[in-house]
Amino acid sequence: MKMVIVIFLVLISPNIFASKARMEGLGQDSQTGSFFLPDPRSVFLNPGYINIFNNYIITEWGEVNQADGGSNGVGTNPKPNAEGGFFQEVNDFTWGVYLGNKTDINDNWKNISGNKAFLTQRNPIDIFFGGDAGLKWGSRLSYANSKNEKAGDGAAVVYESNHTSLGIGFGLIWENLNMYTDIVLKDKSVGADEGSAASDASMVYEGDLGLKLGAGYQLFGVKLFGQYETNGFELHPNQSGSNDVKYEQKIITIGAGKIHEVANNARIITDATINVMSDEGNDSSSITSTGSWTMVDGVSFLQGESSVKTKKTTLNLTFGLEADATSWLTLRGSVKQASLINQHSKTNASGASFNDKVDKSDETTSVSAGATINFGSLKIDGLIGTGGDGVLNTDNLLVRTALHYWF
Repeated sequence: MKMVIVIFLVLISPNIFASKARMEGLGQDSQTGSFFLPDPRSVFLNPGYINIFNNYIITEWGEVNQADGGSNGVGTNPKPNAEGGFFQEVNDFTWGVYLGNKTDINDNWKNISGNKAFLTQRNPIDIFFGGDAGLKWGSRLSYANSKNEKAGDGAAVVYESNHTSLGIGFGLIWENLNMYTDIVLKDKSVGADEGSAASDASMVYEGDLGLKLGAGYQLFGVKLFGQYETNGFELHPNQSGSNDVKYEQKIITIGAGKIHEVANNARIITDATINVMSDEGNDSSSITSTGSWTMVDGVSFLQGESSVKTKKTTLNLTFGLEADATSWLTLRGSVKQASLINQHSKTNASGASFNDKVDKSDETTSVSAGATINFGSLKIDGLIGTGGDGVLNTDNLLVRTALHYWF
């Protein structure tokens, strides 16, 4: 009877969002999964994990066309996106198809101002294939294409805007070692979708070759990991290729994580991660006359700057707990903080500082809680909530909800 009541409350929740609830509930990255905590979401970080997590179907419940950012008390991870997929093992191989996963290409950079926004990644599809012959390997191909025709100047001027993205990923798992790479081969948008003038039809956003390299090693029960990532874009005022705006971002991550089995039905999860994020932008001709970008430290890259550089260094500490409350209910929660190291800086071409070189005043502590309802092979994951007001919101018992079935 209790299970019936709980599932009924879940289904009638007025704001059911799709998300990677378990990862977020444990303070991990909800997009690509954890660096050290194995989970089906890990296939987007290292496709080799399809050899470990397979024979299931998953649907993430969400709303389409959601912008980034937190709302409804469920944190600052990207808003939920309707998505889902299917993975199946066939002899020594595994294959899978996943629909709707928004990759980490930088769609937020395509909104250059209040009235000029390029088409972003829409309706992507990921195809996975891998095998296990002692060495687990996996690959991923990601593709998205969209087009929009509309009138400019509010009259008969008609033009087309379009977007295409293409990416590949590879991963290996061998005993205590795992390695992976993710490459964005193409991320291009032509024509400003929300343009107010016909001239916007010739504007081009072209992403640089995006590269992510990472590795992890299990040593004495502790997972050591590191990752290097670089990406960026060029914005051309027309299709001739003159590049008036350039942007580049680099991210280095190193850390360690451990899963403590404190009981047969309870696990404590801890990790410490150092992130060094830096970026540089140039808009010497002020092509974005009314626009700006938000850089890694939260300040804006203003138009017209010949060169702006920012850098942010943080040490993130996370403590999480996951326990089986009953045979049909698993609860989890976490607390996360950018502690001890939380430094920001921003300089322009002349070397002038815009912000304090060291800033530890930001409030970085966040908490999350979630649950999984188990019906044998059928499971429902959800996030109970985030924040710090100490209130359990029973109007939305579970948000960022996912339904998965294992066979």
